Amino acid sequence: MLRPHVLLFAGTESQGRAGLHSDLRALHGFPLQVSSVVTCITAQPIGSLPSALLASTALLEQQLDAALQLGPPAAIKVGLLGSEAAAQALIALRQHLGPALHCPMIIDPVMHSSAASPASGLSSLSRAVWWQLLSLADLVTPNLQEAAWLLQVDLAQVVQRPALAARALAERLQTHVLLKGGHGAGQLLTDTLIEGADQLSFSRPRVQVATRGTGCYLASAIAARLALGKTLRQACVDAGDQLHAALRQGQPPACLTGG
Repeated sequence: MLRPHVLLFAGTESQGRAGLHSDLRALHGFPLQVSSVVTCITAQPIGSLPSALLASTALLEQQLDAALQLGPPAAIKVGLLGSEAAAQALIALRQHLGPALHCPMIIDPVMHSSAASPASGLSSLSRAVWWQLLSLADLVTPNLQEAAWLLQVDLAQVVQRPALAARALAERLQTHVLLKGGHGAGQLLTDTLIEGADQLSFSRPRVQVATRGTGCYLASAIAARLALGKTLRQACVDAGDQLHAALRQGQPPACLTGG
């Protein structure tokens, strides 16, 4: 029996702390087939000007065709897209799969990689394209800053009333939203899940550790569980616990896996 197939759209980051590296390590240990479409290659050295090379439209299509030879995906996780071409490839895939094939798509809306400087080669997608993309998702996992950008409100409004912001996004997109609280202040960080009419909050103590790639890791860990048949609510809880356990052990999340 074939293992469920998880398809990743992501960029690479040469230090291995975020993007596709973090996705793959989050998925390690699960009984899954994993394929990827690499949207861009980035170099993000500390203290130096970052740069990036975008995948061409032809290469994106060739990667996607090869990935789908593993069979229809049981879940799709989307991170850094970097270009309009990658966004359009994803939209076309979603429309091709159609509603008949139940394939949850989780989008971690990376508005700007840390490599997205004017000299990096990365383009920033417009809000209109983001709204089109996110409305196709089954779960959107923005952080506080990304939610503020999408809603065109001050960050302070989202920080002060995260549940209201999460609900506004869910209603605008007509999909489920997990608003991450990791960039908030205080010693207790709260994620807010809007699942239809239901609203749930998951709070965990802040772990003082310098790292990145946590958003990639969390979304991929959720995708793994959805592909294996868990409910959205349970997938979000278990994936959050997996990430928190990694941080609590003082390791970058890319260095710890879980089931």
